[in-house]
Amino acid sequence: IVSLFARQVIDVGLGAAIIQRSTFEPRLVSSVFWLNLGLSVAVALGIFLSAPYLAAYVGKPEVSYVFELIAPVFLITGLTVTQKSILSKQMNFKMLAIAEFLSTVAGGSVAVFLALRSPDVNALIGRFAAAALVTSLVYWIATKWRPSFSFQTKGLREVLGFGLPFFGTKILAFSTKYIDELIFPKFMGTDIDILGTYNRTKILTDIPTKVVKNQFINVLFPAFSSIQDETERMADVYGKTISLSAVFGLLPLSLIFL
Repeated sequence: IVSLFARQVIDVGLGAAIIQRSTFEPRLVSSVFWLNLGLSVAVALGIFLSAPYLAAYVGKPEVSYVFELIAPVFLITGLTVTQKSILSKQMNFKMLAIAEFLSTVAGGSVAVFLALRSPDVNALIGRFAAAALVTSLVYWIATKWRPSFSFQTKGLREVLGFGLPFFGTKILAFSTKYIDELIFPKFMGTDIDILGTYNRTKILTDIPTKVVKNQFINVLFPAFSSIQDETERMADVYGKTISLSAVFGLLPLSLIFL
């Protein structure tokens, strides 16, 4: 939950703003990049310093080192937000899929290797770090754009005008999705069997969202942005998308029901 929330804060809606705008000056993109990087530094430092309090919240002060170890990984996240947004704006879904696939393989391999050596939480930390690093490398290799040492305050304010409301909506959706997981260990305890069962059940019921909804969103947002001035075409595509998402969502829902 901490890592997912931190990624939202680092992005702060700027990635969506890059995708949405029809034109984007290279200097302004560089400004967005440096702001994202600055936010990632702040987030990493904040998580590192608040590690004892985060661990105490769930009644496990001894795991504060987990937060201290994952904190530096968010610096890598800050380096990838702009690159990922550029690939999305170009609708280069092939490279986005390759990055996701390679990061999953790398993270899973590292996790299994570490778990075989010592079956503890360090395997999950290793997976998190390896996946972030591989994703960042693929994004930087796939994009030709590189940031310049410039900062455009005026244009950045306009971008934030779109990004901040978008960010607020994402935080609201995030809160409604994960509030139960924040409350559960606090009031129901941290028994591994109870938490494990609850976690596995929630992952199972989230399959339709991850398989269908998230993929549609990843594709449709840049696609709609490219035709945002063609109202009739957008309406037609939107209607077809609703029908397709219902059809594709029915299969995993049926499997879960069975």
